[in-house]
Amino acid sequence: VPFGLSVLADPEAAVAIGAAVEADFVRIFLSWVFVGDWGIVDPDAGKLQRLRASLAPSMKVFANISGHTEPLGGRKLEDIARGAVKFGLADAVCLAGTTAGSEIPEEDLRGARRGAEGYPVIAGTGVCVENVERMLSLADGVIMGTSVKVDRDTFKPVDPLKAAEFIRCAKDARDKMQ
Repeated sequence: VPFGLSVLADPEAAVAIGAAVEADFVRIFLSWVFVGDWGIVDPDAGKLQRLRASLAPSMKVFANISGHTEPLGGRKLEDIARGAVKFGLADAVCLAGTTAGSEIPEEDLRGARRGAEGYPVIAGTGVCVENVERMLSLADGVIMGTSVKVDRDTFKPVDPLKAAEFIRCAKDARDKMQ
């Protein structure tokens, strides 16, 4: 299972920490400007890609393009996805629901797929044993989190039995698609 990390609204820290712990990927805001509970996030794609190139050139960058924030300027999700891969040079785009653990609307995943044509689309929140098969039919990969926590509470520890069940269901779903 690939290992990655995110540092909420600090993409530079995520890249540096990801390099230090030899992460396979980081999930960061890479391009466009977003506003959320923690304020305005205005990433510098060039600076972030140069940092990655100097510290961990093989580490992948998954660009956050939705969830927990709103894009400034009224740009469509499809266009944000296109910009993330064309301008930001993202290796993949990652979508999220409105909060940790909330499911991503199917139309958002479809829009991201149109915009990031040829690049992986990752479902970053709301994936659970009940919907992993459907989410994997819409996305190229998923990030698990809240659904495998004790009581499905983001701030509680991972329940190893729930995590194992999730992995089993995800593998079964992937095998059905092949």
